[in-house]
Amino acid sequence: MDVLAPPTRPALPYSEHLLQAALSLALASLQAHELALAQAELGEIGLPDAAPGRGELTQLDPLAPLYLAHELERAGLLATAEKVAGLFASGAVAPPPGEAATALHRFWRTRRERLNETERRALFGQVFEAQVFYPRMQRLCEAILALADNGDTMDVREDVGLRLAVRALRELLFTRLGGMVAFTARDVLDTVREAALFLRDPALLQAFSVRSLWGLLAVGGERSEHEARQYAELGAAGIELLRWLARPDAGDGGPQAGQAAVRPLFGAAQRWLMAWGSLPASS
Repeated sequence: MDVLAPPTRPALPYSEHLLQAALSLALASLQAHELALAQAELGEIGLPDAAPGRGELTQLDPLAPLYLAHELERAGLLATAEKVAGLFASGAVAPPPGEAATALHRFWRTRRERLNETERRALFGQVFEAQVFYPRMQRLCEAILALADNGDTMDVREDVGLRLAVRALRELLFTRLGGMVAFTARDVLDTVREAALFLRDPALLQAFSVRSLWGLLAVGGERSEHEARQYAELGAAGIELLRWLARPDAGDGGPQAGQAAVRPLFGAAQRWLMAWGSLPASS
């Protein structure tokens, strides 16, 4: 007699798998930062003098997860989640089964406890002001890629170009760290993770006659399916780049192609530039 295998959840599409990986990386980054701060306050660890500038650079740690949340905000993820939660509360949409239903209930129940859309956009605009942040991010990606074919050979001009790009973006971000930025990163990221959990549930997607999370965002927001996916790609690539930017050795000697520890930066920089170039200039 044949034994029926238990039903399995359909595999995530590649772009949604990247989003899930980026959210996991964002959470791990934020947890590591929070743990380091807690240990430092307790006097259990100290930042050694052998890592010059790292004490100051730790201030940049929450910005990588926050950047991912920023691009997902531009994709319309939280705005769509709020609309879906409202439809659920009114009875117009049946809740999805299992863990997604729990997330949807919690998302609706805590709606007044988190930042609203206006507050989120103000926060993101403070840190990632479009007119200055994106040109410097683009410059950093181009400087990284300029070194991709150098192997173990140092090109002084390209190495200096990378150092200057790192410095310019760091200096900008340090000026945007005031207010509630570090304290709200956790709140925003938790909200994004919960929204993504129920928005990509197959039962919910079927209820809206779409096949993917990006299709649902297109239905619920002002972005096309392609644009929503590209904003998510910007965030997924950008979190890798901004995590590296917070390291004291970022730009020190250049990410040489033969160095396994920094090789993924080439892919992240290329993905970011391709996603950025595929979006309308007015976005």
